[in-house]
Amino acid sequence: MPSEYAESLRWLYELAPRGMRLGLERMRRGLRLRGNPEHSFRVVQVAGTNGKGSTSAMLERALRAQGLRTGLYTSPHLHSFTERIRISGEPISCEEVVERVQQLKEFLEEPETPWLTFFEVSLIMACEAFRDARADVVILEVGLGGRLDATTAAESDLAVVTEVALDHTHRLGDTVRAIAREKAGIIRPGCPVVISAGSPEARQVVGRRARDLGSPRYYRGREFGWNQADPPVLRLGQRELHNVRMGLAGDHQRGNAAAAGMAATLLCPEISEHALREGIGDVEWPGRLERVAGDPPFVFDAAHNPDGCCRLAEFLGESVVEGPRVLIFGAMQDKDLSAMLGALDPVIQKRVYVAPEMDRACEVKELARLRPGYCAPNFEDAIAEARRCAGPRGEVVVAGSVFVLAEVRARILGLTTDPPLGL
Repeated sequence: MPSEYAESLRWLYELAPRGMRLGLERMRRGLRLRGNPEHSFRVVQVAGTNGKGSTSAMLERALRAQGLRTGLYTSPHLHSFTERIRISGEPISCEEVVERVQQLKEFLEEPETPWLTFFEVSLIMACEAFRDARADVVILEVGLGGRLDATTAAESDLAVVTEVALDHTHRLGDTVRAIAREKAGIIRPGCPVVISAGSPEARQVVGRRARDLGSPRYYRGREFGWNQADPPVLRLGQRELHNVRMGLAGDHQRGNAAAAGMAATLLCPEISEHALREGIGDVEWPGRLERVAGDPPFVFDAAHNPDGCCRLAEFLGESVVEGPRVLIFGAMQDKDLSAMLGALDPVIQKRVYVAPEMDRACEVKELARLRPGYCAPNFEDAIAEARRCAGPRGEVVVAGSVFVLAEVRARILGLTTDPPLGL
């Protein structure tokens, strides 16, 4: 890692103790002081408990295939901070991070600058990178919730709400309706909204918010979705696409693909069928039901809440493994850990627990109290134990936290990675 980039990361990470502070006024003021870079491009904002990253990636890929210059802002990253800010599909360079951090260092020292968090500073950096790259359209993945998330300060031209389920209940509410209200907070008056949530409660809450604001509503299962033909037909308004190839594994990705296709069609009515197919079929989004061959093979999935673990279990249940299926699992303290582990019970024979180097990480002994398993002192030991238990005929599944997934994936694939970010 270049020393200047490492120093820039160190400065960014020093903002982490400011925590996750929901609210829009700081971000709006910060953007205004920077000349409102977010006014230089069209914005699509994507919120949801699960599926928002995959939907964002497919949407960006389709728009890029149509010839638009795209920006994509997502979080957290897997291996490098640069992954959070992509221009026309490519992460920004380490050199650009260094240059932009220097500019923002000086900005944060100015007396009129608000007390910005790590996420807010990163988002300002992204907006300025997108402006300078002359992006036509930018997809912003919501960090947490929606109504008070920093991305909502960049007023959107189109909103997308993916699946809504229980997660971050201590911040967003302890019912699907309450969480859906937070997600629906991204909708602006008159701004079209693509509603891909399957929960009736979430659909009702998001739809009512859109109706009250006079925003056109497009529901999965009504205006767009998959017709159950053989093979299924993707329907986007009046358009139908037959024999669509999926680039991401898992039946649930069809809903995300339909939402991405509908959003692309609304944003760019002239978009070609070729671009839509490329967006859905050629998208690359690591760590989402990703199988890596080996003895044993590994399955990486960013399942970090009960709903995500249920979908992972469904996917694993579709295949038979000759040997034991072993889970490497680690998660944050604020998760419904019992429900997450319970969802995987039918498809997992053995468990290995490991904790990422983060203050919020759950101790491995606490996980072992919920479900018996081996408590690994570090990632190297966790991988070795999982491999030993699985043997050449088994399979190792990695889930529970994106941070655990990133650490194991980097070691299995021999990738360099930034130091962990302790938010």
